[in-house]
Amino acid sequence: MLRSMSMLAQDLGYAVRMFRRSPSFVLVALLSLMLGIGATSAIFSVVYGVLIAPYPYAKPGEIWAPGVRALDGRGGRAYQLDEVPRLAQMRHPSKQCS
Repeated sequence: MLRSMSMLAQDLGYAVRMFRRSPSFVLVALLSLMLGIGATSAIFSVVYGVLIAPYPYAKPGEIWAPGVRALDGRGGRAYQLDEVPRLAQMRHPSKQCS
């Protein structure tokens, strides 16, 4: 344990001496670390907010989605919410002449 601590102190002393010799290297290394950590944090925040975080509704499982079924209850499919305006337009077509 004592030997590993003395080796760590030697390594830190060597690192400080090398950093003093080339401050531009230290600057580039720190900027690279800052950019990498910042980009990773930003991407994680976006992914968490969009994909991982729960919906901001009290009961997201009870959100209604429109669907079309046959009269006997078989067949059909659930429609996506962006398809609903198109379905309404198909139900009430405009009176344009083609």
